Amino acid sequence: MPPRLRNLYTGTCAKSKHFQTYIRTYNNLFAFTSLGATYDKDLAKRNRDIYTFRVQGQMYHFIDDLYPRERRPRNLQLYFYDNDNEVGSRMACSDKINELIVKELMDILKDNPYSIFLRSLTAIPNLQNFHIALNCDAGLDQRVYNLPTTTDIAAIQVDENDSDATHTPHVQIYTHSDNTHKINYYFGCYDPLQYPLLFPFGQGGWHCSIKKFRHPENIPRNRTLFDSEQLPNINIFSSVDGYLDMETQNLEQGKCKRNVVSVREYYYYKLQMRNDDEDEILHTGRLFQQYSVDEYIKLETQRLDFVVFNQDLFRMSVLQGLLDVLRLGERDASNVGKQTFLPNSFIGGPRDIRQRYMDAIVLVQHFGKLDLFITMTCNSSWIEIEEHLSSSDEAQNRSDLISRVFRAKIEELKTDILKRNIFGKVVAFMYTVKKNEAYPMLIFLLF
Repeated sequence: MPPRLRNLYTGTCAKSKHFQTYIRTYNNLFAFTSLGATYDKDLAKRNRDIYTFRVQGQMYHFIDDLYPRERRPRNLQLYFYDNDNEVGSRMACSDKINELIVKELMDILKDNPYSIFLRSLTAIPNLQNFHIALNCDAGLDQRVYNLPTTTDIAAIQVDENDSDATHTPHVQIYTHSDNTHKINYYFGCYDPLQYPLLFPFGQGGWHCSIKKFRHPENIPRNRTLFDSEQLPNINIFSSVDGYLDMETQNLEQGKCKRNVVSVREYYYYKLQMRNDDEDEILHTGRLFQQYSVDEYIKLETQRLDFVVFNQDLFRMSVLQGLLDVLRLGERDASNVGKQTFLPNSFIGGPRDIRQRYMDAIVLVQHFGKLDLFITMTCNSSWIEIEEHLSSSDEAQNRSDLISRVFRAKIEELKTDILKRNIFGKVVAFMYTVKKNEAYPMLIFLLF
């Protein structure tokens, strides 16, 4: 991360404090995509003691056309449209931002590959005759912190007459379409397009083709890719049929193979605290809250997709089509379908919640009323939390640290109660962890 950007994240001067308070606003100002989400605005108010970013439902990333229509430019349009007045265009987006910080961020992000590519489009005549596509699979070794080059994050310019290019897994950018287009979660550019302040060099995020190695501890950190893993270095092409076919095959192979890194595995590794490796993402305050929620939703989306595309692995309601006919009087065969089955192995699903409820009721029926009702609330002043916070960190923004410490406390409490028998012999127990705004709380029931 550039030193100037790191100073804004961790500094204690007035400018840094202002940046840290409005960091989500600044990130949205420079993001290449727009964010669609329904979040709790009361919890996200800046005048509250605890700032919490909580989302209801799905989060979407949308990419706009190059040319704005009947509204001021925003997102990637600010990199392409009217570059001579870019500062004024960005300042017009919000009345809470500082012009000096905006200019500094513009200078920091001038080396971002996506920024370079979009600015280069202004010199291309008859741009409306081309399709512009961003590579969704970055050719990086994701196990080491290599900085990408412009060729790693490939930008592809395809002639309008190339009809095959419209059916590729790339992110299409249109000059005029009067619509926004969604960025799929399995694209490697999903993260750097939405969070340029977290990935100022355009580092790629998770994608379907990251290979899993059996013994990563034996692989040196400066290792280069094998020949079979290399992707061709490309920048701008006039014809890319061969490359697009190859990438489509890689994407399909990544979906079906089991030796690829999942979303869960990737972000578990990405968000770990390391003594010998400074990870600035963990110290980005309120933006880290949004990023964590976004990645968890990405994880849930992948789990749901797995269930949808692997229904043969689960018990299904095979007679649902006949029930549709009997209940609704349906006579059109095209409307008689098979219901998608969400198994109880999906945590938080209706069958999972129903099964846990029935298990709890059985315990009460068999053992009678409970003997102890114990609650434990996370304390941000715990020494295990405070010793890992930097000078600019706020505990509520370090969800990764709070979760790890609270989990360790739960396991220690379970050991005291169930193995050391500090309350006597336990014949049965149940517990749940709930989120109370920024901090979790444990409810423990003993019989």
